[in-house]
Amino acid sequence: MMTSRHVSAELLHRLFRPRSIALVGATDNSRWSIFTFENLKTYGFSGPIYLVNPNRTIVHGEQAYKTLHALPEPVDLAFIMLPTKYVLSTIKEAAELGTTNFVVLTSGFSEVGERV
Repeated sequence: MMTSRHVSAELLHRLFRPRSIALVGATDNSRWSIFTFENLKTYGFSGPIYLVNPNRTIVHGEQAYKTLHALPEPVDLAFIMLPTKYVLSTIKEAAELGTTNFVVLTSGFSEVGERV
């Protein structure tokens, strides 16, 4: 039997008009990270953009947090820009903290190489 899930207007609003965003895996060495950050700033996202990188304290000229747990608040939307092997555990961690929407910017699932 197939069940349908009702998506509330608030959940859709948090996806398309998030109050806060995390860029997980933010780094100055990735075009995904740089372009995503620049586009959010250029096109008027007014909420906080939290940069998460366990190895850097500054990314894109701003403070970076070592983990999602270190963020001052749960975010509405997380961009996951990590190697494939870390994606699922990171999404689980963010979901446990209250994040409900994700954009995954990575390769290594079925489009290239072996299955992980």
